[in-house]
Amino acid sequence: MPMINALLANLRDRLASARPVLLAVAAGLVVGTVFGWLFLGWVLFPVTYVNADPTALREDYKEAYIAMVADSFSIDLDITLAHQRLAGFSNQELSNSFAKIRTDLQGKGRDAPAARIQRLADSLGIKVASSAGGTPSQSPPVGATPAAAPAPGGTLPLGLILGALGLLLIVVGVGGFIWFMLARRRSNGNSDSEPIPLRPRDRAPARQAQPPQASARAVVVSPPPAPADAPPAAGATELRHFVTTYKIGDDGYDTSFSVESPDGEFLGECGVGISEVVGDGPQRVTAFEVWLFDKNDIKTVTKVLMSDYAYNNEAIRHKLQARGDAVLASPGGEVVLETESLWVSATIAEMAYGSSSTPQSFFARLTMELAPTVKNKAPA
Repeated sequence: MPMINALLANLRDRLASARPVLLAVAAGLVVGTVFGWLFLGWVLFPVTYVNADPTALREDYKEAYIAMVADSFSIDLDITLAHQRLAGFSNQELSNSFAKIRTDLQGKGRDAPAARIQRLADSLGIKVASSAGGTPSQSPPVGATPAAAPAPGGTLPLGLILGALGLLLIVVGVGGFIWFMLARRRSNGNSDSEPIPLRPRDRAPARQAQPPQASARAVVVSPPPAPADAPPAAGATELRHFVTTYKIGDDGYDTSFSVESPDGEFLGECGVGISEVVGDGPQRVTAFEVWLFDKNDIKTVTKVLMSDYAYNNEAIRHKLQARGDAVLASPGGEVVLETESLWVSATIAEMAYGSSSTPQSFFARLTMELAPTVKNKAPA
């Protein structure tokens, strides 16, 4: 029995002496992790992104990048290159970004850049959302000057706060280690019971915990800028505008857009399509059909937009007169379509003829902006 009691007392004393060591190791682990992650990773050696994809940019920089792609596309009309430049963006993200950029530009009266944004969206086959969505925020719009740093006495920078927190934890850890060493020395000197001597093979040198360092990751979060609504036209309810572009070689060109109220109610459709071609070989479009369908009307209104050659050719005009009124295409020209409850202003934003032996006989490029409006009925 005395031998068993001695062994139990020895085991109890060893566990009691090992507890502060375990606490010191745990404290060192916590202090080292916090110091390595917060102070080293966020203050001294933060992560720096190099050659990142445009999708990793902040929201306002993403919109600036997309706007630059639209400007480039309006010049070279290279849809393949535009696809490559926007390959990392999802269709939904592009739809929201297109809507946000176009709405901001229209709110500032910059209709030409807004038309370029819509032109790129149509060429990519992306349906632009009616609004950019999201909760309005105070983020600066695209191209705005970043906000200045807070003045002294305001909100402290995140790096300074994390650095101070890491330093405090280091001081607490060092103080705890010193307290542990003093408490251990005091307990060894004031022990009431005489410890049982250990054999040489039971002795082991004390080990000091080495705090590991944790890797740091930087996370950038930026809320999207708030959308800006364009004011409606006086005397009528102005709806979302559409921009469509034809480029020679697009033999299946036939665009249509759903006309909806601000509440999302379906009101009708409008669009542009090929009406007549001339010549042999590759398709050469000499006339387009601009049309409007109203759900409250029994007929679809159509007008034929003709090249200079087709407009002055009696045979072609006679052939197409059954499809709608003939209109001579000209840059900045406007075609108005009107039904029972809708009217659409179709404006030629850009046009160019192709080269051939018959001048101005077919279109090489045509961009149109369709602006539907709901007629406000007078109260009975």
